[in-house]
Amino acid sequence: MTEVNTLMFLIAPVTAVWGALMFGEPFGMRTAIGLATALAAVAVVRATAVPSCGQRSMRKGMGEA
Repeated sequence: MTEVNTLMFLIAPVTAVWGALMFGEPFGMRTAIGLATALAAVAVVRATAVPSCGQRSMRKGMGEA
């Protein structure tokens, strides 16, 4: 799974927060638990991800070793 795919899981929680702040939509306990679950899942995936061959070669091309 790529970094962009992983971050796509945060679209719904961020939209829920934005809706609550901008439009006064309800932000209940279920929404908060869903937000925390999504953040935890993304953190776990990003922490344990091993770069694929394509990602390593792209990083080398960008000046990273």
